[in-house]
Amino acid sequence: MANPTKIDVSKNTWTKVATNATSGIITIRQWQPSKYYQTYRVTGDPAPTGDHNEDTSVLTTGQEISISAIEAIDVYLYCYNLDGEVVVAV
Repeated sequence: MANPTKIDVSKNTWTKVATNATSGIITIRQWQPSKYYQTYRVTGDPAPTGDHNEDTSVLTTGQEISISAIEAIDVYLYCYNLDGEVVVAV
C-alpha cells in the first residue's frame, strides 16, 4: 500500500479519490460537510454524474472506507453542500 495522500473533495460533485484499486483505506478527515456519499465504478467505466442519489453509503468524520475488490475499481465521493477532505492509502 502506498503512502497516505490527502485529497480535497469538492462540494456537490463526484470526486474520484482512488483509481484502479483492489485494496486500501479512505479516511474521512474534514468534519464539514456533515455528509459524504460514496460509490464506485469498475476502472474504465464512466464516472458517476448527477447528484448523490446514486450513493451507496453515507459517511461522517473519522469513518473509514475499506476497499477490497477482486476487480480494480475507481472510488468516488460526493460532499453535501461543503468541501471535504479525505486521506487515501491504496
